[in-house]
Amino acid sequence: MTAWGKTQSTQGDFAVIYKGNFTGMDFADVKLEDLKECDEFFTVANGTVLGNMNREGNRKQVVCNKGFIIKNGSDISQCKNGTWTPKPTCVPECESGWRKHGDACYLFVQSLTSADEANITCANSGAKLLTIPTKDDTDFISTSDITETMIWTGLRMKDNVWQDMFTNQVASYLIYCDGVTHKCVFIKWSSARVHLNCYSCTMGASTACKKPFGI
Repeated sequence: MTAWGKTQSTQGDFAVIYKGNFTGMDFADVKLEDLKECDEFFTVANGTVLGNMNREGNRKQVVCNKGFIIKNGSDISQCKNGTWTPKPTCVPECESGWRKHGDACYLFVQSLTSADEANITCANSGAKLLTIPTKDDTDFISTSDITETMIWTGLRMKDNVWQDMFTNQVASYLIYCDGVTHKCVFIKWSSARVHLNCYSCTMGASTACKKPFGI
C-alpha cells in the first residue's frame, strides 16, 4: 500500500510518495496543491472495503461476502486523479448448476424438448435461450460435455428472415434451410466452430439458458 509523508524543498511543500514494499522503495515528489483526494470509499454492498486513506495513489481492497464475487475484474481500487479506479462491486455468484462465462450465467439442460418447451424452461429461471452467438456463448457451448449437442436458440423465421425472438434483431449468420417447415434454429459446436441450422420447432433438442451475471 502506498504511504505518504511530507518534506520541504526549495520550491515549497511536497508530498513524498513511498511506493511498493519497504524494501527497494521508489520515491516520487508531488506538490501538495496537486495532491488530489478521492471521495470516501469505506463501504460496498455485499462486501467489505479494506483501507482507510483516500489520497492520490492510495489503494483499497474489496472483499465480498459469502455467495458474492467481484464483478468483472480486480478487487483492488486505486485513487487516481481524484477517482477510485476501478471501483469494485460485489454481485451474486451464478446459482448452483449454472456456469459463468464472461458477463453471463448459463444453464445446460441435456434432456430433449421442443423449442417452445425450451423457451419456457429458461423463462421460468428468469433467463432466455441463446440467440445470436456472442463470444461468451461460444465459450460455453464449446465446453467438453456440450460439444456436438444440438441446442435450441431463440432464433425464429419471421417475415422471411431469421430474427431474435426477444429483440427482433436479424441474424447475421447464414442459416441454410427452407424456413417453411423448419422455422426454429439450433446451435452446435462442432469441428472447432459454431454451426446454426434450422429444425422443426416440435422436434427434440437440448436447452441452454442465459442470463446476465449478477442478476
